[in-house]
Amino acid sequence: MMLLAQKEFIKMLEDNINKTDKVITFGTIPKPSSSSESLLNDVYDLYSQHGYSIKAYNPKIKTVTISNPWNTAIETEIPIDELIKYVNKEGFCCTDISLPI
Repeated sequence: MMLLAQKEFIKMLEDNINKTDKVITFGTIPKPSSSSESLLNDVYDLYSQHGYSIKAYNPKIKTVTISNPWNTAIETEIPIDELIKYVNKEGFCCTDISLPI
């Protein structure tokens, strides 16, 4: 497991956040003391070994708004330098969600 570099994370955001046919997702790192999903960060409600999507990016204050698929109605704003501590590099991607015509 490798953590994602902040520069790489920001580049992916800048290249894709405003594209309506893309969704940016990431997975979180495992928690060392647990073999299943468990709370990693209670301030931002981040769970280990779990997937999230990025809904918005604010480059001025360097935050992202994320959504948990368990409850997509709740969105959380988190500083990038805090989030990057929990993002698993292998689980970070941008997916094309456009449908063929």
